[in-house]
Amino acid sequence: MVPRAEDQWGVVLEQIIRGGGEPVPMPLLEILGVEGVAAEQVQEQLRGLSGVDWVIFTSANGVREFFSQLRAAGRDVRALGGVRIACVGSSTAASLAERGIVADVVPEQFRAESLVEALGSAVTGRTVLWVRGSRGRDVLPERLSAAGAEVRQLVVYRNEDAASLPEDIPARIREGRLDWICLSSPAMARRLAELLRESGLWPLPQSTRLASISGLTSGAAAEAGLQISAEATESTWDGLLEAVRAAVGRAD
Repeated sequence: MVPRAEDQWGVVLEQIIRGGGEPVPMPLLEILGVEGVAAEQVQEQLRGLSGVDWVIFTSANGVREFFSQLRAAGRDVRALGGVRIACVGSSTAASLAERGIVADVVPEQFRAESLVEALGSAVTGRTVLWVRGSRGRDVLPERLSAAGAEVRQLVVYRNEDAASLPEDIPARIREGRLDWICLSSPAMARRLAELLRESGLWPLPQSTRLASISGLTSGAAAEAGLQISAEATESTWDGLLEAVRAAVGRAD
């Protein structure tokens, strides 16, 4: 089962099919762009980027919605002229590259803490704009501020929980027809635990195992009472699927 936002299934499903698996899409979160007054406020901020030294992106969702709002504000990529760019994750860097932007800093480990370490003193005394969603840890702004940066936050999308599991998922789990659930964020791990309880599937049968994209996600899963059977060594979907393949190979 692939619990991603619905508009992000395509590439991952293709990878699973090529690997001989049967993908079962099931979004646990919905990614929605900001609207109304919130969108107007974002666009107003985007018209005033002249005082910003760094822009930080921590997800491909943030990249997509940032540029959507930038266009709505009547501006384009030239608004970032003279601004340095940092990001977390290879998918985020790839999303920027699709728009003609090569990130100045991409840490080897895809964590906010690693990004702050990679930036070092480059942000001291600088104004940093963090492009983000409505949910997320406060580690990044706290550590950037501690490093001497002036941090501004720009919420360009909303994270909404899925209301329930799709109709066929409970039956698949009860009948042992769902082998793996892949979790790509702490929020997804927490929401999965909630939905399993609401659906009478707690504890999760041993026939369905869980794979996590990162230590943070594994930690959130453990706090929610979920047991992780495989964890990616590289925090990407490629790394997550490789962890599943390795775990299946060990079981065989």
